[in-house]
Amino acid sequence: AEVEAQRLAADVGRREELLGRVRGWRAAQKSLATAIDAVEAAMRSAESARTAADSHVDTIAALTGTPVDLIDPAEVIRGIDVAIGALEAVTQQGAVRETLVLDCQALEQSVSEDEAAAGRLADERDQELPARLAWCAAELDRVSRSLTDAYAAAASEREILIRSRMDGMAGELAASLVDGDPCPVCGAAEHPDPAEISSSAATPDEIEAAGRRTESLSADRLAMMPDVAGARDLVAQVGGFDGEPAAETGNPSVVLAEIRLRLKEIGEELPRLHERSAARRKRAAELTQSIAEIDHQLIEAAAEFDSVDDRLAAMESIREDITALASARAALGEATRAQAQAQAVLDALDEPIVEDGLEADGVLEAQLIEARSVATAAIVSAEAARTLLDDIGRLSTGVENARSERDRTRQEWAATISLAETLNGRGANQLAQPLKAYVLQQMFDEVLDAANARLSGMLEGRFALVDTEQAQGRERIKGLGIEIMDRFTDSVRRADTLSGGETFCAALALALGLADTVRAHAGGIDIGMLFVDEGFGSLDPDRLDDVMAELMRLRADGRTVGVISHVSEMKRSILERISVRSVGPGAGSTLTVTWMAE
Repeated sequence: AEVEAQRLAADVGRREELLGRVRGWRAAQKSLATAIDAVEAAMRSAESARTAADSHVDTIAALTGTPVDLIDPAEVIRGIDVAIGALEAVTQQGAVRETLVLDCQALEQSVSEDEAAAGRLADERDQELPARLAWCAAELDRVSRSLTDAYAAAASEREILIRSRMDGMAGELAASLVDGDPCPVCGAAEHPDPAEISSSAATPDEIEAAGRRTESLSADRLAMMPDVAGARDLVAQVGGFDGEPAAETGNPSVVLAEIRLRLKEIGEELPRLHERSAARRKRAAELTQSIAEIDHQLIEAAAEFDSVDDRLAAMESIREDITALASARAALGEATRAQAQAQAVLDALDEPIVEDGLEADGVLEAQLIEARSVATAAIVSAEAARTLLDDIGRLSTGVENARSERDRTRQEWAATISLAETLNGRGANQLAQPLKAYVLQQMFDEVLDAANARLSGMLEGRFALVDTEQAQGRERIKGLGIEIMDRFTDSVRRADTLSGGETFCAALALALGLADTVRAHAGGIDIGMLFVDEGFGSLDPDRLDDVMAELMRLRADGRTVGVISHVSEMKRSILERISVRSVGPGAGSTLTVTWMAE
């Protein structure tokens, strides 16, 4: 009985052990089902990744025109680089063109506004102000004639009063005659027919009052003469006026001063408007040329592509494929983990699960075989997807590196080429001047600016020296030329149309401007001495005074100015001088040094 009990106990133990192993087998069966589901999901993700990779390769092959099996990574990088670079250039050039068009339209609007303002000023100068000036001149002439007539009448009245006084003095003398006393006029002692006192004889007070009226009218007439002469001169300067005078009111002298001031303001404002309008017109032309160049580039770029939109869509497809590859990497990781889980289940199932007369279920064996097959296929697909994904990742990295290198090289070459073109005068929208010519032109412009500052004080601001290229629109002109801007007529003249005195003043101003520019660009080195030889005889007295005043300002600035001249009137202005006089034929000359006015 004890032996039987032990046998039964051992049998129970074996059955419990078998029951536990069966339970473990059933749990392993459930784990296997879960692993199979995970492997199937991983396979689907791996298949999607492989499809995205294949699509990406097909896109690259379409862009480069190379069969898939012959794709070279370097060629792929260059092909994608060319496509992306061209599309980016087209996009950027289009944006730049829009900006240039807006800038050009704004400049053209500004030019129109400047030209309209200049037209209004010209109309005021040529029509309104001459009409007012005609009234002013006529009114001043009328008032002057009235004052002259009044002065003549007052003077005549005074003469009449004086004669009346003289005629009445005989009666006054006769009233004081006494018979027997000699006449103070004829000395006679008898006075048979004395003159009678006239009731119409003028009194001394009346004569004095008439004299004061005459003097007052004379003073008024003399005071108005400068305005009358000034109005006539101004009429001559503006060239006369054939229309109807303006209907003005008020003091003609005040109106004349207003007209003179307004003409001066217009004379200064018109050149500024013309210069600004010319500069803006030039800039608008440059922008128009740039727009035309961009249009040409866009046409050439469009010729290289069937459709820019198609190319952009292709590049966007590449971006989507790269995103899909990133998703494939994640899916591949999930497949790898699922593979490990499936492999663990397979390893567990490799142990025998039938013992002591218990047989495995045939269905379970079939599921086991299927799970192994599915897991093996998933592993193969995942490995293939991983290999293809790594290859495309290397291609993408190469594309990005090549693109960065291209951008850097393009920027370096663009800066170098732009600098070289600028230095050689062949840059776009430039004056087509070499660097040395450009620097010389800038120095020449500074000399003209300094000379105009000097010339303004000599010729009352009427003339200005301008560069021939500026006067003719900055065309390609070899050499340095000077023309004259006449602010009275708002026109450009040739230098040989100036009078002798004006030519001398212009030459002197140019020499002084050159000296000022040299001092400004030579580290403060000053040209301390200046000699002016002749030319003063061509100046009228007013111009001579203006030129001497300019030379005196130079002297006040610390410069020594020497003047060589035969004009005797200059002796009054020059206190320190050396006079050279010829002694006689063959006898030489004498020098006389004067340190103060004689």
